[in-house]
Amino acid sequence: MVQTVTRLLTMVQDAAGILRMALSVLRVRKIRLVLPLRGTDAADTALFYGRFCGWFYGAVATAQNFVDMEFEQIELIPDFAGENKYRTSFYCKIGATPFIILVVALKALRILQEDGLLPGKKGASARRTAQKPAGAARANPDMGGKQK
Repeated sequence: MVQTVTRLLTMVQDAAGILRMALSVLRVRKIRLVLPLRGTDAADTALFYGRFCGWFYGAVATAQNFVDMEFEQIELIPDFAGENKYRTSFYCKIGATPFIILVVALKALRILQEDGLLPGKKGASARRTAQKPAGAARANPDMGGKQK
């Protein structure tokens, strides 16, 4: 049971690292978004527009921490009268250097092999035991910590 949980946690950590590496090499350029927002009536539209703007711009700011994004136009329109319901549009260019994507893929395969999740060399035990637990005392007290 413990081995299964450990293997699952290793898989999740590796997947998160691989996803982080892959997203860091993507470039999203010339993003154009036009989105009319409408509620059941004018008051509902205003409340929905405010909540949506708070959520949307927060999500965009968070996404910019992981992906290189460049916006050309963001237009969120509070559509009180229903005049803009056919103006919805989205456009972007997504790019990445193929060589860098290949390097990320090879690095991901190496990580999965080292953790024993793919056939090949199984260095999971060697790599995991080489790391000290977070609460371990330092071996050399001159390095900034006191031994207990």
